[in-house]
Amino acid sequence: MKQKILKLAKRLNKFNVDDIAILAEIESNEIEYILQDMVLENNLKADNNGNYLYLEKVISKVPFVKKESRQINEPDVLYKGIQDYLNASYTTRKRVDRGLKIMEMTNGLAGQALKDFLNSWNKDNPDESFSLKNVQTLRRNFNKEGIKGLIPKNASRLDILEYPEEIFLFFKDFYMSHKKYSVQKAYELAIENYKQTHPDFDELVLPKSNGLYKRLRRFYTKEEINYQRNNFLQMDKMRQAKYFTLAFSQAADEYVKISGANCRTSTLKYYKAYLSKHINPHFGKMILSEITEQKVDKYKNSKLKEGMAIKTINNHVSLIVKIISQYNNLFKAKKIENYRDNNCLNILTDAEIKKLLSTAKLFFPDFYPLVLTALNTGITRSEIFALSWDDINWKNKTISVNKSIFEAKIVNHKTNQTRRTVNVSPELLKELEKWFVMCPKGRENLVFPNSQSNINDPDNMMKRRFLPLVKKAGIEKLKFVDLRDNYAALLIRQNLPLIYIQEQLGHSSVQVTAERYKKLIPDVKINTLEIL
Repeated sequence: MKQKILKLAKRLNKFNVDDIAILAEIESNEIEYILQDMVLENNLKADNNGNYLYLEKVISKVPFVKKESRQINEPDVLYKGIQDYLNASYTTRKRVDRGLKIMEMTNGLAGQALKDFLNSWNKDNPDESFSLKNVQTLRRNFNKEGIKGLIPKNASRLDILEYPEEIFLFFKDFYMSHKKYSVQKAYELAIENYKQTHPDFDELVLPKSNGLYKRLRRFYTKEEINYQRNNFLQMDKMRQAKYFTLAFSQAADEYVKISGANCRTSTLKYYKAYLSKHINPHFGKMILSEITEQKVDKYKNSKLKEGMAIKTINNHVSLIVKIISQYNNLFKAKKIENYRDNNCLNILTDAEIKKLLSTAKLFFPDFYPLVLTALNTGITRSEIFALSWDDINWKNKTISVNKSIFEAKIVNHKTNQTRRTVNVSPELLKELEKWFVMCPKGRENLVFPNSQSNINDPDNMMKRRFLPLVKKAGIEKLKFVDLRDNYAALLIRQNLPLIYIQEQLGHSSVQVTAERYKKLIPDVKINTLEIL
């Protein structure tokens, strides 16, 4: 999922959380967690307005500077020491091959050109990084002794360096923890923890502590390590004590109380449902420190067997991580990759649209104006039920969209993009004029109230009107949100500017519109957009 969001970020360049939520069909709170990780990894940059900017990793084109030196494929040079190479262990030969590879790529480079190439190479290949001194030493030794010069002096110990991956992971967790262990102490704790789970562990394959630290530095700068040790992972004594004594259900209650003031009401509702029905019955009685990534993996597998959707399981995992991270910021758990195609749009033919509207007018006359409005404005379901007659400007032929419905309450839009003015056709205005006479009048002055003139329930509308209408019209698998996509398709077919379509739909940028409807937009428009 992280890779998918990164690809979307690269296409959009500048975006906010809602943009990604629309395109990836993922909850905003889940996306925020991933975007924060990407900011720490220097893939994104966040500004004060809640927007994110994709940071392009540019590899400079290094000019080759010719320099007279011995070619690495000269027979006399290659043959010198070849027997030592053939008799060496697999790990030693692998090290020599790596040295030959970097020398071949840098052959003819010197000075600033060599430095520039190594900087670009090290950014893209952190596991195979080389310093300028490394390359110079390799060249000097190769010119003196051929391949034999590339065989390390400690070749007999190279096999020892191939230690189990778990030892490095233990070392990373201990060294980057809030307790600020020294390299040697983190190394000793890592070995001790590994021995507990692997009693048959061979002492001969012990790595060196400085080797583990050097490997850690390939992934993190000193600044990032110090930040995590001093700030991001800093926990006071009370939090530390709670991590080893507090039950998950108690930590979850605390998290819900804190989140209540900061997240959307709908998000809080989902949190409570996830916890009460699924997560707490599984983890509720466990102490926080007892919960591991392996136990979360077992939970994911059990929910998959129950038939739960991958998206829902990933939402559970995200919530579990957030709750435990209150007390241990090192805790992580992987989500399940979901390869669903998010660009599968359900665009109706002209005949299907006519069939839908004629069926609504004949069998559901009180529902016909709402369907016509959705198809002609692209307004969402919750926005339609929040429309008041005051929002319609009959003279300018526009509708102001500035609020929506949530749990039978009218909520004002927060962003300038979602607050918008939509142009409407004269035909739609005529139908709305007729509907104004028939519409139940209430205190809220709503355009589409229920029969008691109160706020309409979107779920009731789907069950009692929309789904029966779709079935009656004989159109398979049509969702209400598809009406919005069909409105966008109508504007695209009329060859209207993308920026106009973006404003009508309330997207934060034209890139979001292009990404959502790229299958409908001609290539020439996409190319023009990229140029701009």
